[in-house]
Amino acid sequence: MEVVSAQEFNAEPGMLDESLDAFKTNEEKRARGLLNLVGVGTIDGKPAKLQAYRPEYVHQEYPRMVYHADGRDMIVDDAEEHEIMRQNGFRDRPWDKPRVAVADPGVEKKILQDKLQQKDGEIAILTEGVAELRDTVEQLMKMQAKTHMMVKGKAAKAEADAE
Repeated sequence: MEVVSAQEFNAEPGMLDESLDAFKTNEEKRARGLLNLVGVGTIDGKPAKLQAYRPEYVHQEYPRMVYHADGRDMIVDDAEEHEIMRQNGFRDRPWDKPRVAVADPGVEKKILQDKLQQKDGEIAILTEGVAELRDTVEQLMKMQAKTHMMVKGKAAKAEADAE
């Protein structure tokens, strides 16, 4: 255990003593309460506070939870509804959650590197596709500009002929 002074925490002198006193007071209060519950320190030696009467647990068949493989949970209220839910793929026990087996870290690293390499290849293919699409769009824009210039030229010529 390491002893730390109040100076290391920029605390005022006596602050740790006050905290220790508060802690001690709280623990003594809790201990007295526990001793009181078992009867130590009471006048007659019996517990001072008895628990209230609790009726015995009686098992009830319904309502109950039923579980589906797709993650849905439902509460059924009677045997008829329970049978309908069973026919619809529900069951009484929850489905086990998939568990992932952790392999050797070297194997895990190799698997992840292979996946990364595969994704890098996909990115390269997509980048090439984007470049091809960009070139196609540029060609279409040039063709549109030429067509626009030709239409303007024909309109200007038609105006000149009309005058």
